[in-house]
Amino acid sequence: MMKQFGIAFVLSLCLSAALPGTENAVGQAAPQMKTTWGEIQELVQKEKNSEAFQLALEHKDENDMDILCFLGFCYADGIGCEIDDAQAVTYFRRVEDSRPIAKYLLGVFYALGRGLDRDVEMAWTLISEAMERGYKISENTQWELMNLLITNQTEFTDPNLDFHFPGEKFHLQFIQRYLPKRRLGYSLRYGGEGDEKLDLYVYNRTQNPISNGISEAVEKELQDAVASVSEMERRGIYQNVRALSQIHRGKLKASGIQYLWFSFYYDMGENKGMQSVTLAFGALGQVFKIRYTGNPSNGDIPGAGENAKPNLKREKEAVSPKIVGNILQGLDTELARKLEDDAE
Repeated sequence: MMKQFGIAFVLSLCLSAALPGTENAVGQAAPQMKTTWGEIQELVQKEKNSEAFQLALEHKDENDMDILCFLGFCYADGIGCEIDDAQAVTYFRRVEDSRPIAKYLLGVFYALGRGLDRDVEMAWTLISEAMERGYKISENTQWELMNLLITNQTEFTDPNLDFHFPGEKFHLQFIQRYLPKRRLGYSLRYGGEGDEKLDLYVYNRTQNPISNGISEAVEKELQDAVASVSEMERRGIYQNVRALSQIHRGKLKASGIQYLWFSFYYDMGENKGMQSVTLAFGALGQVFKIRYTGNPSNGDIPGAGENAKPNLKREKEAVSPKIVGNILQGLDTELARKLEDDAE
């Protein structure tokens, strides 16, 4: 069940509004005028919520964006009135273009199916747009939102990219959204045998165009991944970390797109050893990154012996998990199709 928004949301709205005594465009102190919105703020601060709601309701037809947004809060959280999701949505829609917080809350309503049919795609879009327009949320709230924006899908086509991702036969389990949309994008979780899991991330972290194959953005992504391994070891989350390969190049057969990859071994205590593979490339203007973790194949760690010298055979073994090859093949087939269509 959805948590109620609470008075903190109303206070955040008050802080974002123009208060008496602020400076105007030419740097002079604004005249001390008590507006209707100012009166509502005072009532809220004195916790006279019913009076604040009634005053706002009396002025609902004056097209004051702050008052309309406040009414949306009241109906959403039962501030001075009964909760009415339909009314909350009505008022948030009236101000969503001028008040990012209203757009954000409409997204939350869509994510929860509260007052609207649940629509994760619309929720993701609205919440992302609100954040891109300056609405800020805490890290904890962002994690909660990411959990709200998980969809259990066995097939997925990105309508913006016109790209169909490996689906049910590749054991797609769910899609997770990251915020804001244009900065981080989303990831697809695939399941394998036992403890195997593979996350396929699709995002654009740069302002510059991302070319197909290996680019500066892709190289940075791999370097960041390597650095994160050291950080996890420093924190004691990863133990006994051993590189199974350096960063190497590979090439998808059908599309011809080049990628970078590396692999390492670590344990998480209790003798639970894991193999990890990270792989990245540019395609369709996005960065594609694969992160695989699973039990080492055949109980042996390629190149992990104390005196072992990595060689080509062992480096190939380090990227050999079947699920990685399957996902790469699925991506490669679709990328080849997409590139051919775009060339026509």
